[in-house]
Amino acid sequence: MKINQAELYTTAGGYLPSFFKMSVETGESFLDIQKLTEETASVYFHEYMHYIQDVSTFHGLSNMIRMGEYLHYCKKIIKDGDTVFEVPIVVESLDPGVKVSAQIGNILNGSSHNIVGPVEIEKIDFHQTGVVSSEGADIPEIIITYNNGKLYRFGAWAVNESMAYIGEKKFFPASPLAPTLPYHAAELITRKLFPEFALDKLNIFALCDIALMSAEPGPTYYKHLIKLRDSNFECKDPKEIYKFFESAIFEYQDWNLNCIQMLSTLGQIARIYLKGYFPLEDYIANVNWMDHIIDHAVGLRNRNISFPLDILLHGSFYNNPELDLTMKNIGGPLQLNSNGQASFIIIEKLADKMIQPDLNWVISDILKQIMGSSNPCGMKAFCKASASKQNIPDFTNPLCDISPWFRAYNDLDCSMTRVLKMWELDKKIPVNVNQSFFF
Repeated sequence: MKINQAELYTTAGGYLPSFFKMSVETGESFLDIQKLTEETASVYFHEYMHYIQDVSTFHGLSNMIRMGEYLHYCKKIIKDGDTVFEVPIVVESLDPGVKVSAQIGNILNGSSHNIVGPVEIEKIDFHQTGVVSSEGADIPEIIITYNNGKLYRFGAWAVNESMAYIGEKKFFPASPLAPTLPYHAAELITRKLFPEFALDKLNIFALCDIALMSAEPGPTYYKHLIKLRDSNFECKDPKEIYKFFESAIFEYQDWNLNCIQMLSTLGQIARIYLKGYFPLEDYIANVNWMDHIIDHAVGLRNRNISFPLDILLHGSFYNNPELDLTMKNIGGPLQLNSNGQASFIIIEKLADKMIQPDLNWVISDILKQIMGSSNPCGMKAFCKASASKQNIPDFTNPLCDISPWFRAYNDLDCSMTRVLKMWELDKKIPVNVNQSFFF
């Protein structure tokens, strides 16, 4: 069993959940998004919508907690072990709680591969997986059978992408057609089960957003859709869907919490894990930045739970006051173009802080190496562009491609070295049991 740490990705861009980094395949600068071409802006908005999902929904915050739990456990066993350690560190060998958490995360995420071309849904099944959570709940999943018996697991991945794609198409109807699955998955299910509801795609967008505000986005989307259908729900305004489900109560330990209380609770737990990434005072600005993002994302939901929908209801990506308000509150992730050039939305209250969002990105790269990825360091183009911008010599070298962790062992300064030193792992040596060379 491997934790699914994959990027929400299309060929045009990508967002890295839990680590605050997005990319768009363009040479354009993001310093002024009002100047973006429609081609670039459509991808930019799609990826920014993933950022909103990441920091303001149950699923996003729960994913941060699962990633943090896994990474902190791996850090401990590496630090306490021998100088040379084997990767991948497989979940089966870990603490049982970490193993179950990883299993649950992978089930809830569902299928992540793309399906191109016509998809004819034959049936949709809701069933229990037999994997039991720490609270004793049997984790459910939704299985789509399509095109003569092929199977697709409708989970959080499909809900995320369906929502972001509907948002992209609302502002940019001429943007390229995405693969049928996962990008049209929620729409296809809705057409099958409640075709009247699917007439307005903003209904689907809203229900996706609501489903992500639950522990089980795929099954929740399915159950909520059935409930709306069986209630003969007639939707004249997508915001009515949020009101229909606003009384939902969530059980957490011995408490019964409403949606915002539950979101706030998850946010507090996520912040503990995120803070653990930066144990040194030198990096307190990153901790303050992440705290601010989560606090203000929860605040946006508390003031207006349907704020992502309101961004779309404005009607345009450009000069959008709702999008502007969102960015003022929660800023944005590290934003990279295809030239490795980075930009960053500065939050006014944190303007004087030395925030280093590239360190969050490098933590995800370290995680990939712990999981056994043989890919080169993903930051090489960024580091080259940064050196050029600062008019300093290029500090990348062949180790970036074949053994990025070994840069820290050789005390070669870079973002990865700084993080590994902070974690006291710079003198450890990972060896991939499936490869014949060092990382």
